[in-house]
Amino acid sequence: MISNIFITTPQIIAVFSGVFIFLLVVLLAVIKDEIDNKNARIPRPENEWLFTRWDEKLYDAFSKKPPDRLLHSLGVDVEAYAKNCVVAKIKNPNLKKLAADKAIGIFVIFIALILFIVAGTKGIVFSVAMLVIGYLLYMGNVEKVKKQAMEKRKQLQRELPRFLDLLQTALYIDIPVSDAILITAKQLKGTLVSEELIVSIAESQMGSQSWQKALQELALMYDVDTLSDFVQYLINGYEKGLNIYDVVARQAVETRKVTLINAEENANKLNTSILIPIGIFKLFPLIAIIAFPVIKQMLGSGGLFG
Repeated sequence: MISNIFITTPQIIAVFSGVFIFLLVVLLAVIKDEIDNKNARIPRPENEWLFTRWDEKLYDAFSKKPPDRLLHSLGVDVEAYAKNCVVAKIKNPNLKKLAADKAIGIFVIFIALILFIVAGTKGIVFSVAMLVIGYLLYMGNVEKVKKQAMEKRKQLQRELPRFLDLLQTALYIDIPVSDAILITAKQLKGTLVSEELIVSIAESQMGSQSWQKALQELALMYDVDTLSDFVQYLINGYEKGLNIYDVVARQAVETRKVTLINAEENANKLNTSILIPIGIFKLFPLIAIIAFPVIKQMLGSGGLFG
């Protein structure tokens, strides 16, 4: 009964034939898109290769709905992805490509499961390889952008205490808050916090918005607790007429405390991640060393089954 579940060579050939047909459909869809492009009023450049942006062409051939709707149905938080793209400095994220890659990833995973059911252990290597490829296609870009954005947030969090320390010096000589932020940011040239604050304050000085609004948008974009707290206390203190130097000094102390706590937590996580594999690799040889003489003695005396 069980042996009838696994089908041999003809069924494997059938699965590969299905994959071939799918790839053929993809090729025909790309060719169709090229024909539509030539008939368009403003065609793409003539030197563009047939398979350039093939995933976008595939999306246009099979779907007419906006890509953000398809991504939402595939479990992607489009707003969070767009925010991460802004933080990671990725301009104009290609949602069509992302949606097409995810759909192809799901299809590849489905084919891999079908292949495993049909071929059983005979095709397990190819099935696993297809599962990995499908997973990478499905999760790849979203996770990559999320990781890049997380690194930027961590970098900003590390640089903020130093910025606040220098900002106190600028505020001590009683210059306007926006000028103090800009002067301090220029002193930290080459850092992420410097780049972001220079752009934000420069936009406010050009009259497009107030420096308070510019800082609020920056804090909202990065969504880092220490930055959000600093901006909130700074704006509240400014609007209430408090001494800004004292406000920044208190916030600098709190920010440094939070940064140190986060650094300790990350160090503890790193130690744990290092110790677990070390413990495993030490434990198994130790068990083998202890158990081997006992097992050998039991086998020699016949006591294992006696």
